[in-house]
Amino acid sequence: MRFLDFASLLETEPASLAALSTFQFDPDFFERRLLRSAALGKARRVLVFMDAGEWGKLLRQDVPARLLNRRYLVVPVRPPKGVFHPKLNLFVREDGGQVQCGSNNLTRSGCTSNLELLNSFTVTLDESGEGAVRLAQEAYAFFRRACEDADPEAGRIARLWLEEAGRDVPWLSTELPPGEQRSVRLVHTYGGSLWERIVALLGERGPKRLLVISPFFDREAALAQRVRQRWPKCQIEVVVQQQTTNLPVVPLRKLGGGISLSELRNSSRRLHAKLLSWVTDQGTGCLVGSANFTLAAFDARNVEACLLLSDAEEVVSRLFDGQLAKRPLKFDDFDPGTEEEPEAQGDGSALRLESALLTEAGELRVSYRHRLPVKPSSLRLAIRTSGEQRP
Repeated sequence: MRFLDFASLLETEPASLAALSTFQFDPDFFERRLLRSAALGKARRVLVFMDAGEWGKLLRQDVPARLLNRRYLVVPVRPPKGVFHPKLNLFVREDGGQVQCGSNNLTRSGCTSNLELLNSFTVTLDESGEGAVRLAQEAYAFFRRACEDADPEAGRIARLWLEEAGRDVPWLSTELPPGEQRSVRLVHTYGGSLWERIVALLGERGPKRLLVISPFFDREAALAQRVRQRWPKCQIEVVVQQQTTNLPVVPLRKLGGGISLSELRNSSRRLHAKLLSWVTDQGTGCLVGSANFTLAAFDARNVEACLLLSDAEEVVSRLFDGQLAKRPLKFDDFDPGTEEEPEAQGDGSALRLESALLTEAGELRVSYRHRLPVKPSSLRLAIRTSGEQRP
């Protein structure tokens, strides 16, 4: 494994369309660092899809953002149940592009200092690049689907930009003939439950061993209990970080033997990576991306995006090749973290502004939600530049 600065992956040809997704977003870091990269600096269209609840927090924090919704468009997404949690990025140009799928948010810590897992694929239009083209097409379909849960006005613009890219870049939406068995596929919870996908893949005999890396777990280890009930003989190894991983020790102990802990060594980076790998009689594989080892992620309450890899033994083993190591840990010696998994937060506001966007016709189009007993007949809006005290 090698440590990379996320921004270095963006030093490529300028994209005609860039669609990025994140749970949390840091506009100041994005504008100062990422938006100045070669891929985004001259991109014609830049879309940032993010969780609507986190977007509301940003608005209340009054973060510095000079170019937000001017140079790039933020698209708040509100799923019906949980949170919008994918970390999937698509960069498109006429002769190729790039697909990224991982665990890092578009924040300073997510892109520079956390311990994250990210896979990046360069899209080329020759025969050797067919697999990456298919990944790009799957990512393109994901973002088009996300528009359905987006803020109405931002979602409308995002949908237009994505459709425009599909027309301008023919390979993005051209149907390919059925391909051979692919070693890497994009899977997401818009397509259904990750748990059902894993069960169908591993079958009744299931895995002999599972390796789990996740910063967040259910409070009662519900997903681990489900694995144990489905495949009682499966050995489960959980990689943890002291005072970071919120692993529920007591419920895990009740599951009996066959569950072991390993702690990360020689790393001061905060563990935020997500990976589930398995060994079966037929081979190996892994699921890597945004999904924590929780029911909310695997049962499709949250919107998640991951890569499904086959023949993954060498890929997983290279994670612990010297720069990063692990060692066995007793349950009694583990000190869990206290941070909880992201979840949808209710908003008690009677009146909430969703967006205010200037249309091409020069109209300011305002979207809002309310829980007032009577629908408002008029609205008064004050506009203030970030950093200024008065509107």
